[in-house]
Amino acid sequence: MNKLIYYYKLNEDKTISETDLEQFCQIMKPENTAARQVDRTTIGDLTVSTVFLSMDQGECNGRYPLVFESMVFPDCEICVRYSTWDEAVIGHQDLVKELRKIQ
Repeated sequence: MNKLIYYYKLNEDKTISETDLEQFCQIMKPENTAARQVDRTTIGDLTVSTVFLSMDQGECNGRYPLVFESMVFPDCEICVRYSTWDEAVIGHQDLVKELRKIQ
């Protein structure tokens, strides 16, 4: 039987593993926000924030879970998701590089 929702925790070595709803709720508490931050960069009036989401945003597509996300604020029109910490770090850097070209 396939689960419809997958929760994940970020391990000390930056890998992910499945967890339960109770642990997910702990991870998502406001006081744990800094622990979920991969990177944050301000470019002019824009901020690129890349975070660990702890919940698969891949719509159960059978591939690796998409549990990291880069978003550009304040417009929120740019959103890129990743499966691993390393992909999220590189994706954040790439997004910052592209935004710097147009700022």
